[in-house]
Amino acid sequence: MKSMNKQRLLLIFILIFLSNITSGCVIDNNSNKEQVRSKNVDGKTVGYDKTLSKNIAVKKVTILDGCIGCGVCAKIDREHFVIAAHRAKVISQNNLEAPLLTAAIKNCPTAVIALN
Repeated sequence: MKSMNKQRLLLIFILIFLSNITSGCVIDNNSNKEQVRSKNVDGKTVGYDKTLSKNIAVKKVTILDGCIGCGVCAKIDREHFVIAAHRAKVISQNNLEAPLLTAAIKNCPTAVIALN
């Protein structure tokens, strides 16, 4: 009888473990908080945050067509932009609230830098 209970408990533990692996969320062992995993829904990048129980938008910096490679963005914000092959290239998606990123977006002469 005890061995059956142990087997059931082991089976329940395995099922819970497997459901956490396939749920799409990652637990950060340092803070015990669930991190957002992004996915594409209806053409938009969104993530699901179980702590908030809702979909949240995941911001991303992109360079749209029409970049003339003037280098203004790279001169203002070296953390996020470089000029490669006569065109601006995004090199980081971190620290998207940085004031220099906002300044680079506002000072782009062709207005082709998008943060959405």
